[in-house]
Amino acid sequence: MISVFELDWDEDNRSYCEEKHGLTEEIADEVLCGEPEFFRNTPGLRASHVMIGPDERGTLWTIAILRVTTHRWRPITGYESEHDDIELYRLARGRKHR
Repeated sequence: MISVFELDWDEDNRSYCEEKHGLTEEIADEVLCGEPEFFRNTPGLRASHVMIGPDERGTLWTIAILRVTTHRWRPITGYESEHDDIELYRLARGRKHR
């Protein structure tokens, strides 16, 4: 289990996420402040974990993150969640509500 209290942005990851995938700092904050679930990322990739959750409009986002400090994480990339990530998120949420 990880705890993410803050996302760490710089010009490089901010512009990459926004230009390539439409993920803005504001959307990422909405996901973080909402009901995200955290999972280990695929081994061998730069980001160690992914955060999956809805923005304020209800769109699910998958955001790959890398630890900077204990509670501060850097988004590496992010995109609107696809089928497998949506199912993973729904299964995790379902387990919490049993």
